[in-house]
Amino acid sequence: MSNAIESRLRPAVEFVPAIAAGVAASALWTWPSLFLMLGSLAQLSAGTCIAITIFRAVPGLRVIKYRANLRRWVYTPLS
Repeated sequence: MSNAIESRLRPAVEFVPAIAAGVAASALWTWPSLFLMLGSLAQLSAGTCIAITIFRAVPGLRVIKYRANLRRWVYTPLS
């Protein structure tokens, strides 16, 4: 992004890939045979997907927190 403020005024779209990675992690952990993987490889892949989930969700939470603070400090003129 060109500006840090502009990147925080947009909707938090980081949750879409975070949810997708979380679903993939749960599917890999629960049904490794569905993906034709050994158990240990599926657990490693699920751990990687969990790391991606956290990596993508944290910036989304920062955007939501920033936008909530903007709503809290809305300027209202006195007259």
